Amino acid sequence: MSVAANQASEGGPAAQQRPLLAPWCRTVEDGSRLLFEHAGHVVELNGRAVQALLPALLPLLDGDHTVLEIVAALGDAAETPVNKALALLDEHGLLVDGPAPVGHAGAACYVAANSSPSPAEAWTALTSSDVTVIGSAPTGAEITHLLASAGVATTTSMLAGGTVGHADLIVAAPAPDEVGQLGEVNRHRLRDATPWLPILPADGRFVAVGPLYVPGQTACHSCYLMRRAATSGYEDDFSLLERQPVRAPSPPGASAIAAGVAALICLRWLGARDPTLPGVLYALELHGRLGLTRHRVLRVPRCPACGATPPEPSPWFRELDAGAARQPRDTGR
Repeated sequence: MSVAANQASEGGPAAQQRPLLAPWCRTVEDGSRLLFEHAGHVVELNGRAVQALLPALLPLLDGDHTVLEIVAALGDAAETPVNKALALLDEHGLLVDGPAPVGHAGAACYVAANSSPSPAEAWTALTSSDVTVIGSAPTGAEITHLLASAGVATTTSMLAGGTVGHADLIVAAPAPDEVGQLGEVNRHRLRDATPWLPILPADGRFVAVGPLYVPGQTACHSCYLMRRAATSGYEDDFSLLERQPVRAPSPPGASAIAAGVAALICLRWLGARDPTLPGVLYALELHGRLGLTRHRVLRVPRCPACGATPPEPSPWFRELDAGAARQPRDTGR
């Protein structure tokens, strides 16, 4: 929210705003001090004005009252102090635009607390989104439940063929013997430009959640496989091994955690188009120390699936080509 503190009495735009105290903040009154805390960050306001005004003001910051209505409730003499208090709270990130979300508040507030929309805007975005979950892994059923509980419309489909109806986002949760079909999914998504998020089966070391592929903007699944091959330590045999389904045991807890991570990614993308998510893989580490690590997957310039027209060769390649042309050819005579 951005409060123009001098417009309340004139009925201007700021006077029509409905300020909402950020619902994810804890508030503690301690004498002349007011403490606001969220995620380990504390804002302290103190002084006589705080003690005199804020206890009466805070209950009115419910996202239902306009600034004009708040001033009317507290009296005309409170107009200037109210505007100053709103500006101060807004400066410290303690206000968002109302109204408060009427449903799925947990998901909407999570998105708003980590991105720019208000909870109401996030709620509207989530409840107007469509997600298709493809694949038969247990993770798919789990993420379908999690997204539906957040108000997101979800449908499920077979992974085979990669074709789906309209969707704002596709989540691919293949069983081990379905992973080989992701190449076809990738080709379809490059054609229809639908963002998609894979959750790969555990390979004994980690569960890969992502990357969130945004066709035309990020690496594609083919880029990911080439990057994986280059860093695998067995690049020459990578493709050969990848054709075989993984056989690593995966406990239900790993599937549940991976689905939870994927659901959070989906919420932040659908609710706010969080720019930190595209092209990022989250690895749920299962071997040794448990953990979650973040890795950016870059496009491969000469990717056969998504690469553009190859750039002009560098000058030294021209020289090599010219040198090769000057060499006598063996005609077999």
